[in-house]
Amino acid sequence: MVPRIRRAVEGVGQTAVLTDDQMRDLTADALAAVILYTGSAFGKELLVTSYAAGNVPEEYSTSDALTLPEQTVVATQAALDHFFRQFSDAKVSETIADEAQNWSYTLSSTLIKDRLAQLMAERDRALEALMEADTTGLDAYSSFLAVRDHQTAMAVEPWLSALSNVGGLQIEELW
Repeated sequence: MVPRIRRAVEGVGQTAVLTDDQMRDLTADALAAVILYTGSAFGKELLVTSYAAGNVPEEYSTSDALTLPEQTVVATQAALDHFFRQFSDAKVSETIADEAQNWSYTLSSTLIKDRLAQLMAERDRALEALMEADTTGLDAYSSFLAVRDHQTAMAVEPWLSALSNVGGLQIEELW
């Protein structure tokens, strides 16, 4: 996905600003953000495949390959993250002067604001299109109770177990 993320972040045909390793890290961060914001990432997980010294994650992969529409969501999130970080500390205008010379520059704050809004809207449209195309949806059910206490989960949520026994009654599988 590095070329796809590079085009989203730096543009087509531009000189590379970030290294491939930085792009991979940006991709992993964007995918993690999509997982956080949606509650899942298309039913896929972000896995750490390699650790650096100090047990710091270094390389990542996903549990399954991402489709092109899924890659679009991640690419727009990566561009949004990079753009926000790039301009969060930037000065909109500055004048530098010495005894003999004067230099000034101005960035359009409206252009920066509009670009940020465009990236957010693009990401949201990509996510909506993906959700509409996916018949299973992005939501998943996970029982905290079943993980912590199986016996109580069988009593409280009998539909999770095919052979639940609640109050001496055999519950048929509901799925």
